[in-house]
Amino acid sequence: MDVSGPIYHEISPKLLFASKLYGALTAALVGLSIIFCLIKGSGNNYMYLVATNMIISGIVGLVMIWWFKSGALGSDKLWFLVLVASVIIFQSITASIYAFHVVETLTPPTLGPATLGTTTRPTKGPPTKGPLTKGPLNLEFDYFSTSEMTPFDYL
Repeated sequence: MDVSGPIYHEISPKLLFASKLYGALTAALVGLSIIFCLIKGSGNNYMYLVATNMIISGIVGLVMIWWFKSGALGSDKLWFLVLVASVIIFQSITASIYAFHVVETLTPPTLGPATLGTTTRPTKGPPTKGPLTKGPLNLEFDYFSTSEMTPFDYL
């Protein structure tokens, strides 16, 4: 007597429960991706098409389940239902990723005129007469000076 097989069932109840759990996961992911697409549809009209695609795929999955329950699809074809559910899960994941995909646009840099020597270095004390100053408040450094003082002497 073989007790490992199902009693009064064509399919093991554990396998049937696992397939129902997988179907519930598929339905939840399809529902979430439809909601995401409808929310993002206000900014991008293509998201309404993705939501419509997800609704149609959900209807296809429901028709497959109905055929399986009514007996039109044999009980040995449970693997086909799992395959269809897996494809729909993949589709809902990619639809959700597409809904939240942000396209980064690179703007070309604006090239302006070169600005050389427009910054000044602060000094430790008040400006003094020497190679670094040409007046009381002008702190430009004279790069062509032959003085023994270095720019670091003023820091």
